[in-house]
Amino acid sequence: MRTVIQNIDLIRQSKKISKKDFADGIGISAMAYSRLSNGQTKLSSDLIIKISLFLKIRDMNIFFDEKLTDSVINNNNI
Repeated sequence: MRTVIQNIDLIRQSKKISKKDFADGIGISAMAYSRLSNGQTKLSSDLIIKISLFLKIRDMNIFFDEKLTDSVINNNNI
């Protein structure tokens, strides 16, 4: 089972957004994003909202469900 940050990262990659551009877009440093990706820092609800806005994801539940994440990656239009 993938974590929320793993699902977010898969969507980020599918949209061909670099880690640096992603971090800049959600208002954190590249190091802070690295810490999130490595599980050293927990995701806050505020950051999840910023991420969904940046990735243009209308339903944040997508990040919590592998099948929904996969549908976004495969369709890349949600």
